[in-house]
Amino acid sequence: MGSTMGSQSRSCSAMRTRAVCWGVGLMAVGLLCLPSGVVGVPSALNVKTFSSVIKGGLLEPGGIRKVLCFDMNGTGVVNHIWFTLGGEVAEHAVLAFYIDNEPVPSIEFSPTVGLAGAAPEDRTTPWGTEFQGRTGGSAGEGVFNTRRIPFGTRIRVVATFAVPAGVGIQSFFVIIRGLEWLEPATFPGIVVGGLQLPPTARLKLYTTANVTIKALDYLTLANVSTGTGGMLHEVYMHANSTLFLFMEGCFRAFMDDADAPIFLSSGTEDYFNSANYFNAGTFRLPNSGLTYKDETSYTIAAYRNHERDPIVFQNGLRFVWRNSDEIPGVVDVNTSTSTPPSWICPITFPWNGPSAETTLLNANRKRTEGGGAKSLELLPVEATFLVWVYEWPTPATKNT
Repeated sequence: MGSTMGSQSRSCSAMRTRAVCWGVGLMAVGLLCLPSGVVGVPSALNVKTFSSVIKGGLLEPGGIRKVLCFDMNGTGVVNHIWFTLGGEVAEHAVLAFYIDNEPVPSIEFSPTVGLAGAAPEDRTTPWGTEFQGRTGGSAGEGVFNTRRIPFGTRIRVVATFAVPAGVGIQSFFVIIRGLEWLEPATFPGIVVGGLQLPPTARLKLYTTANVTIKALDYLTLANVSTGTGGMLHEVYMHANSTLFLFMEGCFRAFMDDADAPIFLSSGTEDYFNSANYFNAGTFRLPNSGLTYKDETSYTIAAYRNHERDPIVFQNGLRFVWRNSDEIPGVVDVNTSTSTPPSWICPITFPWNGPSAETTLLNANRKRTEGGGAKSLELLPVEATFLVWVYEWPTPATKNT
């Protein structure tokens, strides 16, 4: 047994020296352990780098200007984007990515939020992880991201600027870089989260901007239709309220046309790998971060990356957040949305819905930050979410 395991280890090690994984570097090599030429692990002989820059594009104040930043026919993946726009006016810029000649961009975002995951109010710099960061002197300077954006036939990137009047002439800088597949018919797709995605996988951004959610209501953040498989990859959240009680809300995923969800967190800050309403303050780590918190305005901004924690579905997804699950295990009242028992955040395992036992467990639990019916009145939240999902058509039949 030991000899066999040792032989496998040496063989795997030898394969690693010949492998080039497209998407997550050494992590993917270690998990897949496949030699060059195997589907999903392209040889360096099969790809070439493309790169494009704009140095000091001039922007006059007033009006709206659209600028073509990049346009390429072919098959490949964008794996690096860097952007700079000074003068504290970066929030007036939008980058749009048109994949495979689509008429409406499937990816569109403000660079500060979409690249660095930073709140509009946040001015912290410099900082960075292997996936994103900001290293320039002001809000919109030196923001970057390394998420993979695959394309099959064409990619076109357009920037829209609306520089306010009275701020003077501005200039922007951008770098877009990636890998082109030299034989498109044999494009294997990319590796994300240590998993091989099919060649048809495309990244899509779901944006929910500046919506108000009533107390204890549910908000659908991404709705992927049945017949579509995919991977939830990144989430950005910006929210403010009159209390932090909204952070009792759990994230849920209804996968594969299921009526009942799986729970992705036991609270909002828990999903972002923190605790107790982010009581330790801001942090910026590869898998998650809190880029902004204001104790007076009850405002937070946070990001979550599932590169090390892939969430995969095979037949549709509905990704949902709730404005507070204040008392778990109890059917709530005063909601504008009915709550099936299976939707309620679990208080035991296994969870079979509310019972006399769970009601008793919560009998003496106090509502925090207000208490009673008053807390329900104080709970409306204004929120913005960006949810990044890799999607692909589900095969009609699968080999099992």
